[in-house]
Amino acid sequence: MVKIYELVDEDGGCLYVGHTINVGQRRRHHENRSPSGCGSRNIPDDIHWKMNVIEECAYDDRLKREAYWIHLKNPLYNIQKLEKYRKEKCSEKPPIWIQENGRMIINPDRKS
Repeated sequence: MVKIYELVDEDGGCLYVGHTINVGQRRRHHENRSPSGCGSRNIPDDIHWKMNVIEECAYDDRLKREAYWIHLKNPLYNIQKLEKYRKEKCSEKPPIWIQENGRMIINPDRKS
């Protein structure tokens, strides 16, 4: 099973959503600002965050479920993840995303 997780700040605001099989190893990557930490390495050092698992899913569903949570929580540091998701061959297309004030949102002008 794959775990979908979020990094949240001290006020409970979602900073980043990702997926992993090994939560402990992934936490260390984020703490060490590893290149595999993707957008989370851009979180300023003075922001203290914690990691919460928000869902478990099958490996084949990981990209779709991660995109769902990114859309729902609208984290500040997930721009690269959305671009990667767009390029993957998934069974469903993700919503059309736009960037507004440094955050990804659903394009309000999108066609159904």
